[in-house]
Amino acid sequence: MAEIENGIISDNARLQEYSADELYREREAAILDLMKEERLADEEIVWWQNENAKIDTPFTYRYCQGTINFAQGMSLTLMCIMLISALCLSTVFTIEHRQRTDQIVISCRNGRKETYLLKIAAGLSVVIGCSILSAALLAGLIAVLYGINGLNAIVQMEIPLSAYSLTMGQFIIVQMIVMISAAILFAAFAMAISEVIKNSLAVMGFMVGLFIFGQLELIPPRYRVLAQIKDMLPSNQISIWTLMKYRLVGLGGHYVTTYVAAPIIYVFIAIILIVIGKVAYDRFQVTGR
Repeated sequence: MAEIENGIISDNARLQEYSADELYREREAAILDLMKEERLADEEIVWWQNENAKIDTPFTYRYCQGTINFAQGMSLTLMCIMLISALCLSTVFTIEHRQRTDQIVISCRNGRKETYLLKIAAGLSVVIGCSILSAALLAGLIAVLYGINGLNAIVQMEIPLSAYSLTMGQFIIVQMIVMISAAILFAAFAMAISEVIKNSLAVMGFMVGLFIFGQLELIPPRYRVLAQIKDMLPSNQISIWTLMKYRLVGLGGHYVTTYVAAPIIYVFIAIILIVIGKVAYDRFQVTGR
């Protein structure tokens, strides 16, 4: 009730003054205001109105404190995965140059081919494994403290101004997909770019700095493209508050949510980074020291 009262009704009104129908109309009006603030096109607003119509009203309350805490904890889990990638994987290739073993590696029969791909595969397996393990540990802790009830609760129990027709269980699955795809992107960036610039510290600093930048509200909503790019950063995309972000990604006259587009974009960028790193690795020549 506190979430509904703070997010929907006006400051000078009380919840008792509203009927059920009036309360839901106020909610829809508040959602529409958010969409206009983000400068959505009329087609996008219609898309969200159809999506919102799929939500059954009146809302059915279900205890879901455990699932809410799990969803909120996924942001911290992703930050840990980013740090693991930045600290551990940015030296996978640069250590060859720093310890001057690159001559030995390159002179081996499979030095320029299988070695690169095997290192990339090892790095990806590490971050994916850490992602799954971290989520499992978080789920176990939440289950002990709060129980596992609430997977069937709608996301509006925590974010009443969300127009997503998702349950908390479905949203957690979405978060897992976002986290694993973001982990692939982190690993590919850390390994490939460190090989390109031969500097692991610069890669660490950039990754941490970009993650922190994603938490800052520096871009006004009127700059739609920049604001949407910022919203699609992994640190923002996994947040439960993204359920109140309504910018869609259009392609060929069709719209999809950022939860659909972001994982695809992350993996696509990761593939490009791996290819760039492979080119840099193949072209590297050991010079005199």
